[in-house]
Amino acid sequence: MRVVHIGGHDLLLAGRARDLAREPAAPFQHVVDDGASVYVLYGLGWVLVFLVTFMINHFDLFGLRQVWLYLRGVEYTPPGFRIPALYKVIRHPLYLGWLIVFWSAPTMTAAHLLFAMATTVYILLAIQWEEADLIDLCGQVYRQYRENTPMLFPWKSTPAQWVIESRGDD
Repeated sequence: MRVVHIGGHDLLLAGRARDLAREPAAPFQHVVDDGASVYVLYGLGWVLVFLVTFMINHFDLFGLRQVWLYLRGVEYTPPGFRIPALYKVIRHPLYLGWLIVFWSAPTMTAAHLLFAMATTVYILLAIQWEEADLIDLCGQVYRQYRENTPMLFPWKSTPAQWVIESRGDD
């Protein structure tokens, strides 16, 4: 028989941790209307993520094509560079879909806000890493695509550039 000593303060901490796990997170921000527009935006984000995975070869993205080829004894060759549908408008519609999903919460708790900020930073870093790999893989073709196609939003200049341009001759 094994005897385990649990101090009184340990029981209090364990009980408080249990209570915190049961309590709903306090909202940092809550949508004041019925929230339907936020749910629509959230749903559109998921639809965008789902559709874009098929635009860039869903099966290759999730590794299914690689496994299938391996099981058949066929050497894997990466798909060539192409610019399907939404990729003609922005370079990273999949990441845009994820950002819409992460930021369109009708109730934004502090934990969800931290999650959304952290994943946004990660996505922005991932874009840089992915584009460096694409430049290595595709060379000038990707460089030209990158110069002519906006990264996440379908406009060439940023809102900060709009402000600068609107001040023009002042």
